[in-house]
Amino acid sequence: MDLDQDQSSQCSRPSEMQQNTPEQSTSSFSPPEIREAENRNLGVGNPATPNMNENSDCYHVRGPSGPAISNAAFISPTDQDIIDFLTESIPEVWHTEGDVGLDACQSYSIVPDGYGTNISPVMPEFETSYPVRCENGSNQVLLAPEETAQQMMLQSGGIDRQRKCYSLEVPKAIVDHLIDLYFQRVQVFLPLFHRPRFYKTFVEVHAGQRYTNLTRESAFLLLSMMALSARYSKSPYFESTHVKDRGTLFARRAQAIYDEAPAFSEFQTPSLKLLQGCILLSYYNQSCKPSWGSDFSINRCTSLAYDLDLHKIDEDSLDGSGKLLESQSPEIWILKEEQRRAWWSVWELDAFDSVAFRRPFKIDRNRMFVFLPVSDEAWFAGIPIISAMLNTDIMYSWKSLKDTPNQDERAWFLISNFVMVHAHDLAQQRVIHQTSVEDIQMAVTCFSLLINEKLRVDLGSLTFNENNYAKSNWTILTQLMVQTTRLILGVLSRHASSQPVFTGHNRFVNRSGRATPSGLHLGTASLENLQQPLYEIFRICRAWSPDFISLSPPTMVCMVVGPANTNLRLARLLRRGTEKSGVKSQPSIQEELLTLVLTHFARHWNMGHIILGNSPVFDQIY
Repeated sequence: MDLDQDQSSQCSRPSEMQQNTPEQSTSSFSPPEIREAENRNLGVGNPATPNMNENSDCYHVRGPSGPAISNAAFISPTDQDIIDFLTESIPEVWHTEGDVGLDACQSYSIVPDGYGTNISPVMPEFETSYPVRCENGSNQVLLAPEETAQQMMLQSGGIDRQRKCYSLEVPKAIVDHLIDLYFQRVQVFLPLFHRPRFYKTFVEVHAGQRYTNLTRESAFLLLSMMALSARYSKSPYFESTHVKDRGTLFARRAQAIYDEAPAFSEFQTPSLKLLQGCILLSYYNQSCKPSWGSDFSINRCTSLAYDLDLHKIDEDSLDGSGKLLESQSPEIWILKEEQRRAWWSVWELDAFDSVAFRRPFKIDRNRMFVFLPVSDEAWFAGIPIISAMLNTDIMYSWKSLKDTPNQDERAWFLISNFVMVHAHDLAQQRVIHQTSVEDIQMAVTCFSLLINEKLRVDLGSLTFNENNYAKSNWTILTQLMVQTTRLILGVLSRHASSQPVFTGHNRFVNRSGRATPSGLHLGTASLENLQQPLYEIFRICRAWSPDFISLSPPTMVCMVVGPANTNLRLARLLRRGTEKSGVKSQPSIQEELLTLVLTHFARHWNMGHIILGNSPVFDQIY
């Protein structure tokens, strides 16, 4: 039978849940408090164990003590139930882009000599790019109200648009601030840039030349970078703008630069800088799903990566026996490491897109010859660290870093992500061989044992502070990825249907944009079969420092709700007691835990977009 029963089930469906107060939905939580509350609900060492009547479609979940609890309050929720629950518990989950106008951030376009000396505010809704003569004889692109732009275009005459240069019409101090924020808050989960080289190129230049006369690629990259980092700013410059809208204006401008690119030769030539800008904007759109435009195509990122031959950047670094050839100079190693990071960021974009939307991979996972990335500390210091390639054979991928000096937490996370993606891909196949499931189960078990040995993982002793939170967050995410994989395998091990487990119809909504009535069909899988990984996920979330949850990759919120929202569904099944007439059932402590974690993600990110995916349902909520 299915965990998700349709509305015709003989058991009554629970009514709407009690709405939390704003204070409840936005407050921080203390791991010991959650642990104590959870123990009260479940009984220490005696987790809830499900029982199922073989001749009934009803579940009975046995509590810490006493008889089995009737499943009248435990019918697996529909997608609409979950959407309603999230809406009530976390109002910010469905944040939509505000009207980012002149009050959003005071951007000024300084008109160069020859066209006047006034400083005029930029109206974002009328943004138009136009060329004006730079001091170096090329053309400078500024953004200004439409009428002014048209006038300037008339005055510009026969300027060669191929030689455009750009200036950022944002105070230099704000640009400096947002670049600093990128390396403090975004680089930790999107580590694209070598900080010393980046600052030398863009920041540590003469004040009069900083962020002026930029090439199209440089302007595109900087705007895309600021689109991601602005949400973390506490500067008065953004005080009138919602936290999640602070990057919107920069993203719009970056998109505008890219949209005009096909007409110019500069964007037709593949370059690492162009790829980095595309990665940043793709990540912004994938994480924020802005309502003002469509997704920035990941196809462009993968195409550029392949055009730059990044998929085989280390193919010639090994001899015929797989041994590493002569080491490179620090300068060459630094440059190649930047290319490796671009490749793995594209791989992550592609992996998330494939998993979230049930799409085929754009990257050939069996033809990657790229070393896994090393730590930022070693990279910034110019200290070459020997790494290893990801073995794409699932039976050996788990030990790709076993015998190498590279023990970076993010590198281990990428391996766990690869294994999870492999399991998820298997769950989309019509014919699932038990041997394939067992192979991944064995790989996950070996990986879990190895990672605990290598990283000395002890969730109870993880420390979080400004100096090491990135490492601790990657450790948490790696553990969540392992348990997510086990959750998928738990479903597959009991799957008897000829239909795939994961389809385009059970992400959260169907293709028509409507919430599905019965969501994910888990075949004969029971709560008992999924109990262990589910409780491990609860344990991991309890160890996560509230102050640093929102500084994790926003797309990882999907591991909190689970594949096809499974974690939230199962957490709801743990509600205690039955509904009485006119009385709403109370969320289980496990639901509260997951909700609190999601609340922290929602501080900075349009989380609803990530959970729902690319669906019209989002636009129908408000």
